[in-house]
Amino acid sequence: MDWLRIIPIAAGLGVFWYFFGLLVPVDNRPATPRVKADTGLIALVSSTPAPEYERDFLKPLAAAAAQTEAQLESDCDSQDGRLDGVICVTPTPTPRPTPTPTPTPKPTPTIKPTPAPVAACPANVGAHTDWMAAAGIAASDFGCVNYIASLESGWDPAATSSDGYFGLLQTKRENITPFGDPADPIVQLKWGDFYAHQRYDSWLAAYNHFRRYWSW
Repeated sequence: MDWLRIIPIAAGLGVFWYFFGLLVPVDNRPATPRVKADTGLIALVSSTPAPEYERDFLKPLAAAAAQTEAQLESDCDSQDGRLDGVICVTPTPTPRPTPTPTPTPKPTPTIKPTPAPVAACPANVGAHTDWMAAAGIAASDFGCVNYIASLESGWDPAATSSDGYFGLLQTKRENITPFGDPADPIVQLKWGDFYAHQRYDSWLAAYNHFRRYWSW
């Protein structure tokens, strides 16, 4: 390289920068850019007062940046937040807390009092004392038998339930068969007398059980 050519060029550049520095004063204070958090655009404006010539120079740039920012916001709104090459940030709304429903208190079930056992059969013996007497049932038990038969079948010897129970006292036909004709009401009562004494030891105990559980 020809050093004789470089020296004049360097000297000329030095003179140029010297006179440029005299004409244009330089503010050595660093400029801190401000960033707009909503769009990410950097405003080319110093955080400290700038010389007049810098303000005149930056005014067009700041105006252009503001115009670009406004255009981006308008485009984001018109395109429902979708722009090619631009991320339009839509603030996420703060979700409202879902109210916890107040549980409805369950109604307190009504507990029916358990009927107390009685010491004697009811006085109402009904209209079928002849059947009960023919079946060998004691007269003191007529009221208990009448109560159970009235509720089980309404004193209908042919009454049949959907579960297959049959007769005055609602049992299976095969249980009555050993005592005679299952369709005969007196035979049905004979089976009932046997069953009451075998399971409950008496018609009175069978009656008290029936009043409590509605079955026997």
